[in-house]
Amino acid sequence: MIMKIKKVSLVLPNVNWVKDEFNPITIRYIFPYSLISLAASLNKYYEVKIIDANFYNFSPDEFLKIISGFSPQVVGINCLTTEFSYLAHFCCKLVKREFGDKIVTIMGGYHPSLLPEEVLKDKNVDFVIIGEGEKRLPSLLKIIEKGDNNFDEIDGVAFRSNDGEIIIKKINSYIKNLDEIEFPAWGSIDFQRYTNFQDKFIFFSPKKLPHAQLFTSRGCPYNCSFCSKDAIGRYRFKSANRVLEEINQLVNEWNIKDILFIDDNLTANKERTIQLLKGIINMKFNITWQPMGIAVNTLDKHLLELMKESGCYRLTLALESGNNFVLKHLLNKQLTVEKSIEVVKLAKELQFEVCGFFLIGFPGETKQQIEETVKFAEDLDLDYTIFSIATPFPGTKLLEICKKNGYLIQEPSEVNFRGMRKGLIKTSEFDPEYLETMRKESWLNINFKNLSKKKRVSKIVNASLEEIDDWIKSV
Repeated sequence: MIMKIKKVSLVLPNVNWVKDEFNPITIRYIFPYSLISLAASLNKYYEVKIIDANFYNFSPDEFLKIISGFSPQVVGINCLTTEFSYLAHFCCKLVKREFGDKIVTIMGGYHPSLLPEEVLKDKNVDFVIIGEGEKRLPSLLKIIEKGDNNFDEIDGVAFRSNDGEIIIKKINSYIKNLDEIEFPAWGSIDFQRYTNFQDKFIFFSPKKLPHAQLFTSRGCPYNCSFCSKDAIGRYRFKSANRVLEEINQLVNEWNIKDILFIDDNLTANKERTIQLLKGIINMKFNITWQPMGIAVNTLDKHLLELMKESGCYRLTLALESGNNFVLKHLLNKQLTVEKSIEVVKLAKELQFEVCGFFLIGFPGETKQQIEETVKFAEDLDLDYTIFSIATPFPGTKLLEICKKNGYLIQEPSEVNFRGMRKGLIKTSEFDPEYLETMRKESWLNINFKNLSKKKRVSKIVNASLEEIDDWIKSV
């Protein structure tokens, strides 16, 4: 059947649509970067409307009313991670229940890229984009418009054949040169409303307003056993000049004062990082900025000094463990405890705000090693310390280990991946209850043990001391 596509809606579901014990809090701010990047690729062919149901807290009825008013032929749903897959499926259900086959549903993001067959078992999902969508989505829409079901010239898609068989066309190509991607379509959303919104209780709360988010690379060159980075392919990066052009646009056209780089690993390519930092300094952007993800082993005094001079004010370091055996042999991290201590010391001397990620509960880890990590985190005296429980996400070495050794507390198909605060692994050393108690108590005891620490956390997460007290009570 030939379908004329004129309008496409790109959707970020509202986390409040489905509430349960794994989703006890409201996540108000998830910047729809992937959707505005897709919109930039689609705008030349279709009328595109981004519906951020989460940011505006739309109810299901309000969401459907917007869809009805816009009358798209296609709705694309962003499924950020496995934790939020249930929301993406619920969104598809809403659309299909209301509009049936009048609207084609397409799901993309980390979760459907890793588990396309599982996603397509839901008959409310018509297609899955596997991996990057900037080129695949326009190509898929052209095929849908032709109506001949000829998918020979496209890879990285999944769909059902006419007889209901699930067909998965694996990825055999990636966008090699990220400079070829269109500039983000900032104007496709009420950008100023986003840039002037400052959420609370998040470790990446901006220092200044207006603020924006920017990515400069995709993937990561490392192979940590708990990471599912392969969903977006091998490590690639934009040139320093291209990133500087995007920053220039944000500063001069949108008056942006603060930027969050949302790369998995901003500093993985040291030469490019130095070029970028020197460019920010030389072009006198006068911005402040922070990285979402940064590899500790890439940092040294020279790089940290350049980062500070260019406006970086906060480092959130993936320190993960206070035990070298765990780092090397269990997590497969290219990092030592000694390097972590060195970098934290340098960062403090340069007066960065320093936060740290720590991971507990990996198969093979002992209770003593977990306790070493907690003690290590406390001794570092960071501005904010974040503990997570090892979670066997699809596409990770960790999941393979758990399946092979029977460490999962449920069958793999039934594991609820919502959040990294819930223990899903049981070994001879620990059970989920122990991990959940250790994570919570360590977070509370280290971050809020006295007024001085509480004030430091308050500054990081953009909350008053009174709000911090209420936050602690609610956890």
